[in-house]
Amino acid sequence: MKTHVMVLGVLRILVAFVALLFGLMMMSISRAIAANIFRIHAPESLSDGLFALVASCLLVFSCLGFFAGIGLLAFRRWAWPLGIAMSVFDLLWVPVGTIFGMYGLCVLLPKFTRRLFTPSAQAT
Repeated sequence: MKTHVMVLGVLRILVAFVALLFGLMMMSISRAIAANIFRIHAPESLSDGLFALVASCLLVFSCLGFFAGIGLLAFRRWAWPLGIAMSVFDLLWVPVGTIFGMYGLCVLLPKFTRRLFTPSAQAT
């Protein structure tokens, strides 16, 4: 199970990096649209704001995923609940995120895995 936790940590970091790139791309597009806001009618500015909000949420979740991946690789105690929470949020990304979230939950929820994150298990 230790190997699965490490694989999950690496996958979490890779997915966070891709999501970070996608969020930065969305943010730059929303800024380019917002730069033309004075030439655009008012109803479209609402969609620009929503686009920036989605990009900001994606950036926040990618940073959390990156920290969760690093914590999972180091078997930090705080990484276990963060990894479970990130896996639950991954279930909303249909279809790839659902598979990734299910894998994360199957790896992190067993009692044996929880024991890996206790201080006594880290000493061995």
